Amino acid sequence: MRTAKSFYLTLMLVAGQIFSSALAHDSVNVDHKNDEAAIRAQADDYVKAFAAADIATLADMWAADAVYTDALGNVYRGREAIKEQMSGFFKQFGKQRFNVTIESLEFPSENTAIEQGTTKLIQSAAPQSSARYTTFHIKRDGKWQMLNVSESFLPQSMPKPESLVDDLGWLVGSWTAKSPQGTLRLKFDWIGDKKMIRSESICEAADGSKSTDVQIIYWNPLRRQICSWQCGSNGGYGEAWWEKTNKSFVAHARSTETDGCIAWADYIIKPENKDTFTWQSTGRHLLGSPLDKQFPDTGVIKVSRDQG
Repeated sequence: MRTAKSFYLTLMLVAGQIFSSALAHDSVNVDHKNDEAAIRAQADDYVKAFAAADIATLADMWAADAVYTDALGNVYRGREAIKEQMSGFFKQFGKQRFNVTIESLEFPSENTAIEQGTTKLIQSAAPQSSARYTTFHIKRDGKWQMLNVSESFLPQSMPKPESLVDDLGWLVGSWTAKSPQGTLRLKFDWIGDKKMIRSESICEAADGSKSTDVQIIYWNPLRRQICSWQCGSNGGYGEAWWEKTNKSFVAHARSTETDGCIAWADYIIKPENKDTFTWQSTGRHLLGSPLDKQFPDTGVIKVSRDQG
């Protein structure tokens, strides 16, 4: 995520520096051709490092006292806080390719620059995958770094909540999945004016044990995407952020276990026809560590609509 900083807040923070610099160079026409080339090259390097999830390289492009405000209004102060935010992002979503389009680049003074543009995650269909940013750069010891970055959602990247939730309307009804490990029964119902979906799942294991989960699927106005919340009969609970691809839905889920441990996984739901869909769990993590050896990706499980 190429980030951007609040224009007005930044001007307040560095107004004295800009003003004094302007006085010193009032009669000097500074050529920023090399500075512009350096900042544009840094944007290219940022994209490459982001695609490789290279947190060390990314962090080096931020000033130690940088401030990042994301499109949801979360504020991260200091390079270390920003590194922690990036680490959490890559743990959840993995390496990400994205585009940066620089729309303008201005130099209020010799050692400051304001960059504005847009970003787009290439492999994501989530509403927050597109953003507008403003970045305030500062040049220290001959090196350009990002000092303040702020983001906002692009208007065209905010689909109507009704249309998104309605995309999952085909789930309404009762379903069953059977395997050697047991039987899973699912029931989906609309809540209210068809803006939320409630589901109840009952898992009957082969050893006779039974567990129940309740899930609410809804439109989250802060994240501007479909989300879900769930709780289980064992006392655990969790949430997920959904995205739609060309042929499937992916729920990026985070759960809190009864012992307080945090787990992550991606759940892939792929409709085959009106009476059949497949389900698969991938990318399982516990406390930030992958569980590919103890708990590898599940096989593709077929779920059928109950008839009659």
